[in-house]
Amino acid sequence: MRRLLVGLFVSVLTLTACGGDSEGSASTSPATSLSGVTVSGDSGEEPTVEGVKGFETSKVVSETVSEGDGELVADGDTVNVDYVLYDASTGKSLQTTYDTAEVALPIDETEDPLLAGSIIDSKIGGRLIIAAPASDFYGDSAQTAGLSPDDTLVLVTELVSKFAAPKPTGTISDVTVTGPPGKEPSVEAMDDLFVARTQSKVLRTGKGVTLRAGDSVEVDYVGVDARTGETFDSSYESGTPATFTLDDAVIKGFSQGLVGKKVGSRVLITVPYSAGYGPEGNPQAKIEGGDSLIFVIDILSKPKAAPAN
Repeated sequence: MRRLLVGLFVSVLTLTACGGDSEGSASTSPATSLSGVTVSGDSGEEPTVEGVKGFETSKVVSETVSEGDGELVADGDTVNVDYVLYDASTGKSLQTTYDTAEVALPIDETEDPLLAGSIIDSKIGGRLIIAAPASDFYGDSAQTAGLSPDDTLVLVTELVSKFAAPKPTGTISDVTVTGPPGKEPSVEAMDDLFVARTQSKVLRTGKGVTLRAGDSVEVDYVGVDARTGETFDSSYESGTPATFTLDDAVIKGFSQGLVGKKVGSRVLITVPYSAGYGPEGNPQAKIEGGDSLIFVIDILSKPKAAPAN
């Protein structure tokens, strides 16, 4: 979820506050301090939340609205959640997933004591409410998000399911690429393709320099969701080549598959979810958590580094 940056919610994973009823790096108020906020509604549907406007807290407060009947959530799990986030100063919803799709939340109490500290030991199917100052949610980025650090935010989240890694169904050998160099290729793959590891295949060998990790590279490419066979991105369609640096700033499998290849080459890469969009997926691109990716890339050039001052 860190990489997803889904609206406002994702930033909470970098926080230092602690939720739940136990004390941690931030003090926690008794659950009765949330008694003025009520949550109602059926599971799976956006809840009705009342009493949010004007609610204030200077501490992290969390409460179980309804207990689920599924597995207990443990540190290290990834949980699919739905949520609504409110600005208590206005009573208005800032973000909701109920009108889009649930998101995958890695549970890591070290990196995310605010959410993970509240969710660990809760049961799947449960619904929780968490309130804290915006500074606890966003740290120094609260004002960037248009909030005062002292504004109280109220999060209602539903623990839908635990993420289960998909079983591999094929390899790069199950992908066929056709089309002339320089034109958008046609990509076909077996239905519901999930791969276990990043693999690359040179479809046409170029005569240029060999790419290394950290290089900047200009490419044309098409990206396909291996589960659905649908194209989710294409520089050919936009008509403008893209420039990337082969480092951690791009999809891991994308960089891995290009390192060692020559400029002028066309390369096919298959990427497992763990080196792609992870269990979070990319809702904007309609990529679900766990989906494998397929890329076909024409390596156009390696731009020269700017001279040092």
